[in-house]
Amino acid sequence: MRYQEYKPTIELASWIKLFWVFESRSNDPVPEKIVADGFPELVIHFRSPFAAVV
Repeated sequence: MRYQEYKPTIELASWIKLFWVFESRSNDPVPEKIVADGFPELVIHFRSPFAAVV
């Protein structure tokens, strides 16, 4: 499992706080809580299965 944060380029810094990557090679689902912090987030999911738990 890997979690890493990246700062945006200077051109994007006014609009984007950070990019983050969460990767896991496991086939077992790994819950990842995204807590409301007042900042919008765009999640791009590349593998299956994906389930939203609310």
